[in-house]
Amino acid sequence: MTRSVRVSVLLLALASLAGCASSARPRATALAAAGGTAARVATESMRETEASVDRYVEAQLLLAPLTGRPEPGEETLLTLRRVRTVLAARSAAMAELGAAYAGLDALAAFDSAGTVEKGVDGLVGAVSAYREALGQPAIAPVPAFGLSKGLGAFAGARQAARLKEASAAIRESLERFVALLRKEQEVHASLRRALVEGQGSAARAFAALGLGRPGALLAPHAAAFGLAWDEKEYDGALSLLRKEPSITGRPGASREDDLRAALDRVLEHRVARRVDLEAALVDETLAGLEALVLAHRSFEAKRETDLAAVLEHVAAVRALLDEYRAAAGK
Repeated sequence: MTRSVRVSVLLLALASLAGCASSARPRATALAAAGGTAARVATESMRETEASVDRYVEAQLLLAPLTGRPEPGEETLLTLRRVRTVLAARSAAMAELGAAYAGLDALAAFDSAGTVEKGVDGLVGAVSAYREALGQPAIAPVPAFGLSKGLGAFAGARQAARLKEASAAIRESLERFVALLRKEQEVHASLRRALVEGQGSAARAFAALGLGRPGALLAPHAAAFGLAWDEKEYDGALSLLRKEPSITGRPGASREDDLRAALDRVLEHRVARRVDLEAALVDETLAGLEALVLAHRSFEAKRETDLAAVLEHVAAVRALLDEYRAAAGK
């Protein structure tokens, strides 16, 4: 009788361990999928800013001989190079985060320990490099991440423990990254505003000098009511506008000047809108990563992992990126 009870208890324990493993796998897969998506979208957003640094420098170099403004000084260029290094390190950290989630997914699906170990080690190094790019002391050397090999023959329980261990390792690096990004959140938002305003000034200057053709800007407004924009007709129409006096009554001004003033107002509006979008992109990206940290904690506590908040922020960043590119005429 006693032996029968012991066997029953052992069978119940094994069933419990198997259930734990089967529950951990789909939750880990879902977490890896949401995390990978969040990392990709965050990388995309950050690379937009990284590319803006180069466009800003080029715009200022073009503006100098056209408007009489001074070219960026060597100190300014050096600062911008440092900024680009920080942005590149940040993007690299997000790319490594994506690799770590790919490893977590492989571990859940195939029990591939080597993939997740490589992904976590890459993430730790990338976050450390981001910290150093910000001018902060490097963190103490972290031993290479390796999953524990314990729990003997209970393979299901061992995998559940490995998934939890891998999640904790990814979360710890993600928390360090979020802390760094939160600390420079306002600086980053200010930087993005400055880059947009600098590029906007260049675009408005080019338009004022007659160097920018407004077809791409005007065409959507014509198409909204079924009209077709004909770029070939633009020069002829401009010649006619040049001969007509301005509706403002300004001496010497023509309808062409009215058109250029209207285009300048639209560009001014687009620059202002992109500045707002820049701040929103930083906020939503950070909020999505913070929600991801909470999802990891739920997973590790063996609670149901609610990824809705993560996916909502990811969708918001995507929508903001689309609007951002539309405001930029992309």
